[in-house]
Amino acid sequence: MTFDEASMPEYILSEVLKQGFDKPTPIQSQGWPMALKGKNMVGISATGSGKTLAFLLPAMIHINAQVRDFLLFFGKLDLLSFKCFVRLFSASHFL
Repeated sequence: MTFDEASMPEYILSEVLKQGFDKPTPIQSQGWPMALKGKNMVGISATGSGKTLAFLLPAMIHINAQVRDFLLFFGKLDLLSFKCFVRLFSASHFL
C-alpha cells in the first residue's frame, strides 16, 4: 500500500511526504483501513515501527471532519464565536 492508496486527504499527505516518508510501514498499511472505517482494532508491532502514525493520522482526519461538520451545521460564525469555539474544542481534548 502507498500513501496515495490510503486515501489520505491532501493536507495530510503533503505533510507526510515533506517529512521524507516514501511508503507506510506494515502496521500503518494494515491499521489505516480499519481506523478510517471507525472500527476498533488492536495493533501489535515493535518499537519504532510506526504505531503512533497508524492511529494518529486517522484520528486527525476524524477530528478535522468533526470541526468542519460542526461549522457547516451552524453556518458562518462571526470571529468572536469562532474563537470561543476553538478554545472550547481545544480545551475538551485535555479532559
